[in-house]
Formats: sequence, structure tokens, C-alpha cells
Amino acid sequence: MSSVVPEGYKTSALGLIPIDWEVKELGNEIELLEAGVSVNSTDDKMLPNDLCILKTSAVSDGRFYPSECKKIKIEDVSRAKLNPQKNTIVISRMNTPELVGECGYVDNTHLNLFLPDRLWQTKFFQYSTIEPKWLNYLLNTDKYKLKVKAQQQEQVIA
Repeated sequence: MSSVVPEGYKTSALGLIPIDWEVKELGNEIELLEAGVSVNSTDDKMLPNDLCILKTSAVSDGRFYPSECKKIKIEDVSRAKLNPQKNTIVISRMNTPELVGECGYVDNTHLNLFLPDRLWQTKFFQYSTIEPKWLNYLLNTDKYKLKVKAQQQEQVIA
């Protein structure tokens, strides 16, 4: 029994995809996941030009929330090193098991914000044709999140 492939689609290892799409491995598109550093922060009132460290809650439900941050203590400002950059994805690598892997698309560069060591930022290879905004959408689908959770469970059991 042969199945009919609809016009404009092709068969791939993942099933039917649009004819002009390619199946790619993320490891061939993302050069590395960059992490910031831990710095001491304060609950002091923030002013518009203050330098701030992001909280892990800065990424949730596929969104990046730059307001989820705390003011960096003056003595630690020189240690802060990685700003959220436009057209990247920020990913939580630490938090509760339910929140590990949360990510959000960054649509603007934020020079007054810095990533902590608990958040990663994607750095795509220069030749990559992956659209980060689309990838962020994919990473936030229920199907993908279930796969991540299943892998976490396997690692805990092993």
C-alpha cells in the first residue's frame, strides 16, 4: 500500500515536511551555548541605567522577560560578562525539574542586562540558516518538552 504525498510536501525521517524545508541537526547549527557568571545582586530599587543580572524566571513559556532581573552589586559589576543578544534564544539550565529547558527568544540586545551561570544563550554558526524565532517556537511545543522531560527522567534513573 503506497501513501500519497500531498503536493508541496516531501517525506523525511520526521514525516511529511514542506518541499523547501530541510531536516537539520541542532549540533550542526548551534556553535555553543554561552553562559554568564554568578554575581551578587541587591534588592535595592533599580534605576533605568543600572546594570542587572537576570533571574532564571527571565525565561518562561517561550518568552524572554528582561524585567525579571536584580541590580548587580557595585563590587561585582566588573565580573558580569554576557549580555542577551538580539536574535538568540536564552535557555534555563537550572531550576526545578519542570522548569529546566525553559527558553525564550530575545528580540533586542540588552546592554544593561547580564546572564547568570544558570542561563545559556545560543550562539549559532555563522553559516546557519536556522531562524532562531522559529526554533524557539519549536522548542516550546508540548511534544518537544515531553521529550526533554523523558530524557531528564532517564538521567535520574541511570
